[in-house]
Amino acid sequence: MRKHEVRNYARHIMSFRHWDDKNNMEKVRTFMSLRIGIFSASEKHDDNLLWTHYADSHKGFCVGYDAGVFDHYCRALVRNLPSDITPMLIACPMSYADKKPVLIPRRWEDKVIGSLLTKAEEYAYEKEVRIFDINGARRPMTLPPQAIKEVILGCKISEQDESEITEMLRDKMPHVQIIKAQMRDDSFKLTFEEKKKKCM
Repeated sequence: MRKHEVRNYARHIMSFRHWDDKNNMEKVRTFMSLRIGIFSASEKHDDNLLWTHYADSHKGFCVGYDAGVFDHYCRALVRNLPSDITPMLIACPMSYADKKPVLIPRRWEDKVIGSLLTKAEEYAYEKEVRIFDINGARRPMTLPPQAIKEVILGCKISEQDESEITEMLRDKMPHVQIIKAQMRDDSFKLTFEEKKKKCM
């Protein structure tokens, strides 16, 4: 089929509006909650909206991962799974659009994953990356300490939270860089300064 024929056929299928069927949508939700594990991250650490929406209005913290160690861990996880579990780890950047995507799935998994990879273009500032594990909704992922390379403390974090996080990292993960965000006096942009380690 030519490209325009594929799109027309997909629109024809979508015209049945299966998503309006509450029973059908409940099946989709059940499938997703029972099977798919999702890990969401962002390529950015310095966006004010991200800090406002996802870090309790700058009172939280941001964890920076080492992509190489993270990738090595995921590959090892797949290799070491029991033979009766079929893993499917996929790392995908999100797409942003003003219209919902036309999905042409070959498999049920494609339909579900495809529907989870597009957000409204208003969210483009997030630069989100999602890692999907098709059979991982009930399987914990315990990352090795080396996968975390930095922790950025929000510019409005409480003294107690800052003290507890800093003490824990210096005691259990001394390799992690501790950074404090600060709001600039002359603009709305953030600056980042590494916290000095204690002398031993």
